[in-house]
Formats: sequence, C-alpha cells, structure tokens
Amino acid sequence: MLPLVLALGLAAPPDPVTPPADFAARAEQYMAGQVAVHDFSGTVLVAVDGRPIFRRAYGYANRDWDIPNTPDTRFRIASLTKQFTAAAILVLEQQGKLSVADPVGKHVPGVPKAWAGVTLLQLMSHSSGVPEHNLAAALAPGGPARSYTPRQIVGLVKDRPLGPTDDGELAYSNTNYVLLGMVVEEVGGKEYAAFMRREVFDPLGMADTVVERPGMVVKRRATGYTGSGKGATAPYLNPTQLYAAGGMISSADDLLRWDRALADDRLLGPAARKTLFAPVKYDYACGVGVGRLFGRPIHWHGGALIPYGVKTYLLRFPDAGLCVIVLGNHDRFDAQQVAFDLAAITLGEEYDIPRPVAPPPRRKGG
Repeated sequence: MLPLVLALGLAAPPDPVTPPADFAARAEQYMAGQVAVHDFSGTVLVAVDGRPIFRRAYGYANRDWDIPNTPDTRFRIASLTKQFTAAAILVLEQQGKLSVADPVGKHVPGVPKAWAGVTLLQLMSHSSGVPEHNLAAALAPGGPARSYTPRQIVGLVKDRPLGPTDDGELAYSNTNYVLLGMVVEEVGGKEYAAFMRREVFDPLGMADTVVERPGMVVKRRATGYTGSGKGATAPYLNPTQLYAAGGMISSADDLLRWDRALADDRLLGPAARKTLFAPVKYDYACGVGVGRLFGRPIHWHGGALIPYGVKTYLLRFPDAGLCVIVLGNHDRFDAQQVAFDLAAITLGEEYDIPRPVAPPPRRKGG
C-alpha cells in the first residue's frame, strides 16, 4: 500500500513560484548529501511551468562499464505507469467507447464472477477489493522471471473473493490495473503497448516512453541495483508481471512532457482530467494521489520495485506549475523524501540535508 500524503503547512492561496536566487546551489548541496548518505543513483528534474530549473544525474547507469547516469537516461518507472493506464481508459471514454461506471465484466470476457460487477472507476481508484497478485506470482514456479499473459496473471488470484474496502485502508492492488490493461486491449482493439504508443505517447511526443516486453533492447536504459551501500545488480523481473500496473520505461524529460499534458487539453479534456484527479477514497483518485503540501494542492505518485532496483516519484503542484521528478536505479533511497525536499528548496520551505552519521569513537585498550 502506498503511504497517503498528509497536509503539511498552512493553507495559502496559490501564487507563482519564485525559487530562491541560490536555488541551484542549494539543490546541488542537498543531492550531494543524498549521494553521500543514501547512495542516490538516478536523475532528478525540477521544472516550473514546463521549464527545467534543475536537471541533474548521479551515480551509474551501468556499474560494470562505469557508464554514468545522464539526464537522458531511461528508467523503469514502476507504478507511475498507473496514471497512464487510467488516462488510456479516459481517452476511450472521451471516444464514447466506454464509461468509467461500466462493470469490468462488460468489457473483459471471462472475468471471475465475483469481480464482474466491479466498475472501472473502482479499479482505477483501488476501491474494488480485487486481490493482489504479486506474491502469488513470486511464489509460483518460475518466480519473478516467469512470463505471463494478463489473463494468466488474473488466474493466479481468480478464486479469491473481493477483499474489504471499508476497513480504513486503501485496498491497493496491482491486479486492478492488469484488468484495466485488458479493458484497454478489448475496447481499444489493439495490444496495450500499441494502444499506448498510438493514443498517448506519440501524440505527446514521448519518444523515450515504452511498455517493456521481455528481451526488449532499450537504448540508454539504466541497470537496476539493490542492497546496502553501492549494492548488487538487481535480479531479473519479467516485465509481463508488471504490464499495465508498472511496466513502463521512461525518462525525466518525457515525464515533464506528461506533466505539461496534464495541465491542458491536448490529451484529456476538462471532464476527463476532473475524473483523473478527483479523490475517490482516502485522497486517492485514478492512478494519482491528491493532497496538500506546504499549503498547496499536489498530485503525487511513487513507484518501487524492490529488490529490482527501481525507485521513482512524480510530484506536481498543479496550481503553481511546479513539477518534481525523481527516477532512481538503486532501490534503497527514499524517492518521496527527495521529491518533497526538492520542492521545499524550490518554495523556500524548510528541509534537511542528509549528513553522514559519525561512527562512535573507538575505545582504547581491551
């Protein structure tokens, strides 16, 4: 389950963002602390109204060959994928091909009977109670390396009943988004990856963004690392297990293009964007969390694949035009903390620079 973002600071009317004059120096000092203390490896991008004001890369995309990360490096984005899948459903709704109020059984033949009445909106907002498949996939023969079709993923948990949705917690389940990917294919008439390319990525100029498939060669892709310190090369995770819930690869620049597209009508009209960002349960909308930070409205989502070397975060301040993107290929740092602190630096709020903890003094004698 993702942590819900709590309101921080007092409510204040939105106003233009004016970073401190020494913003870049502060941000660089902060990131140097993240590298020194948490071995941060990846790319960060801070932009105001689509204009990058801090765009840096740290660590290595491939440690075997000493290839450094660059601002153009491409990363697995894990659960940031969900907002793209939710947007694809809303594109189909704009085309008059479905409604988010439709039951999933209307569009996915053979869906488990107990789940058939769950609506697309419930799937998009993790309020369906559909059970999570990740553990079942990890424990099945072949484990993380095994390839699955979407229907086979559903088959892992098809006999389980819907879980509770009124127990005070968000019923976060990646299986929701596997089902939504299947809806995209059935209604859109194309494989999920092809639909996303034609209807979302190409119209927005997102050439760095792809739905990963096994064996795919992706230029400028970062290798994942896991473990303490500099870590070890992460084990293999078959991308078919991620699919429409977490199977995309992208770059910081492409995610900035996505941020800008969510600020106008190029992809989604006003009604669709209202649905995308309208909280359904516990400050969670459709593949996007909503809340307040430093007195300002925010849209947020993180992604993590552990121990597969992926940590990501996308933080948007829609009223201020501020966007913070964090993409990492080492999974032991806190991507949300990095995003929040870079936002704090930009907005002149308080933040802490990570500092190494001094080792205790050595005792003399025995």
